[in-house]
Amino acid sequence: MNKQSTWTRCPECGRVLPAQRIVRGMDVYLASNCPSCGKREELFFKNAAMLKRLEVLASKDKRCTDSFQCVLGRPCNKHLFKTANLMLNVTDRCDMSCPVCLASANEKLNVEPTTDQIFKALPEPTGKDKPNLCIIGGEPTLRDDLPDIVRSIVKKGYIPRLNTNGRRLARDAELVQRLMEAGLKWIILQFDGVTDDVYLKLRGTALLEEKRRLTKTLLEAGFKVQYAVMVAKGVNDLQISDILDEAERQGVFWVSLYPASAVNRNELNEETHLYEVLEALERTTGGRVRMEDLLLSMKLFGMIYKVTKKEMFRQKALTIPTVLFKGRKGLVPFTRIIGKGGWLQSVSLLKSLATHIFGLLDFETGTPPRGVLFLTIKKFQGASALDLVEASDCQMSWIVPGGVVAFDMFNVCWRDRDAWKTV
Repeated sequence: MNKQSTWTRCPECGRVLPAQRIVRGMDVYLASNCPSCGKREELFFKNAAMLKRLEVLASKDKRCTDSFQCVLGRPCNKHLFKTANLMLNVTDRCDMSCPVCLASANEKLNVEPTTDQIFKALPEPTGKDKPNLCIIGGEPTLRDDLPDIVRSIVKKGYIPRLNTNGRRLARDAELVQRLMEAGLKWIILQFDGVTDDVYLKLRGTALLEEKRRLTKTLLEAGFKVQYAVMVAKGVNDLQISDILDEAERQGVFWVSLYPASAVNRNELNEETHLYEVLEALERTTGGRVRMEDLLLSMKLFGMIYKVTKKEMFRQKALTIPTVLFKGRKGLVPFTRIIGKGGWLQSVSLLKSLATHIFGLLDFETGTPPRGVLFLTIKKFQGASALDLVEASDCQMSWIVPGGVVAFDMFNVCWRDRDAWKTV
């Protein structure tokens, strides 16, 4: 993989350009030449050998190769058919001003969609499996009509999730109850570490005890809780194992690790790369969770996708999933059932998997079993090194008037557009 052709977008003028992935030393760079703005070569991925292995495991059957309508300002309806998770931005407002913010909250306040506009913009669910729909911002809880938005999503047939920093929920028990009554059952809570110095650096204020109390409150109320962790090198990367253990101990059923990317507002001195998070995960868990475990997980999920064609199992090179089980020495990946030679390695883990299999498969609507933790690691692409072919392969799509937009393309190309203004 010394050179690989792809497409990119000039971060200065927005022109769609042919590009190449080029290996220099150990890493992969994205090179392009804009007729107006000149040549660029930006770091795309640390560790070329790992990216090559991830690319082999990725399901590439739904990539775009020559037409990127959402980059050009037009929503793409065909992207809906490779979507497992829909995203809905309901506000650019936030009650915090985090030094690291994917949405650059509070910097530009676009028109907020009304509940009626949201309901009309929701695609009609098709097929047996309905995408989840994540309500996000900014901070969605600043919308006083949030319960009405949840109800409209449920009425349309989707499973709503709420992505939140949790600050208003922590002080407004009535809102928590109203959201539950409206049909919300799944909350994605920003949770970045197990010491307050992490929150001071990433969020600007000490939040640990508030996060812990809110987690307990939400779980006792009957919500499923997922932790969204922004991983920053030198800030909280050495706490990854502690975060996983805390999540399992609390009863949280999912942890998502997001390397701090150069996307929108990032006041850190440097970007954190996916490979660096993989290294930190292996190191902090003492080898209980290894890179090889994650690659095997991708392989197995990819095999399931080939048989079932369910989007939730389709593998993407920059998103790595697995399932962890509580063992005698801590959390271990389900792949430890199988040894290097393909033989059964752990009878106890096999029994645990068999016991929990239906709860695992029904995680979207059912109650996830205790002692099991879903884990995903996802890289967000930034404007300076945006591989459009890779971005088009995403199972996550943002809802905009008239269609949807692939996840990374929305963050890079649509954040500044007042999409709802003329609706």
